[in-house]
Amino acid sequence: MTSPVDLKALERRAYFSYHQDGLLDIFIGLWFLGFGFGVIYCGMAGVLPALALPLWMGAKKLVTVARLGHVAFSPQRKVWEKKNLTVLTLVGCATFAGGIVSFVAFTGGAGQWKAMLRDMGMIPFGAILALLAIVVALLFGFKRLYAYAGLILIVFIGGHMLDVHPVANFALPGAVILVYGLSMLLKFLKKYPAPAEEVSQ
Repeated sequence: MTSPVDLKALERRAYFSYHQDGLLDIFIGLWFLGFGFGVIYCGMAGVLPALALPLWMGAKKLVTVARLGHVAFSPQRKVWEKKNLTVLTLVGCATFAGGIVSFVAFTGGAGQWKAMLRDMGMIPFGAILALLAIVVALLFGFKRLYAYAGLILIVFIGGHMLDVHPVANFALPGAVILVYGLSMLLKFLKKYPAPAEEVSQ
């Protein structure tokens, strides 16, 4: 007879298998690339978060659900995930507010705090994004996001010290995360090939 502990372990493995398709990483990478080029060149970055969620859900259905089916998790895990999404939403709102404050500082004006933020260049933006990655890693257990947070901080701090173009601060981590996500997707597709379609006689 399978013990409750074994069932929890199986559910945990199923949960992480369901999120090992690399799609989250691909969309994070694309968001970084789109945000960097959008803010600098066309000012269209504000629509990216609104587009990311439906696109991610559509890709999830097309790639993951088609291979693993709809995974029915226990009520306890569903409550856990719902609570974590609520916390993540609150943290996301806080980071968005922090981004607005940083943007206001960059628009100029008097004030010691504005001058201090301007002197830090893009580092506050990197810190906000790294914090968001750490929160997601803590809440959902995606440990690779700790590495992403470290990468973001290193690139933004290094970019400030080397005085690189602002686009590079977003493009470099975005490209790295995108490539890693694509490698995860290829492994996922190889491990879980698409089911053969039944041919009606």
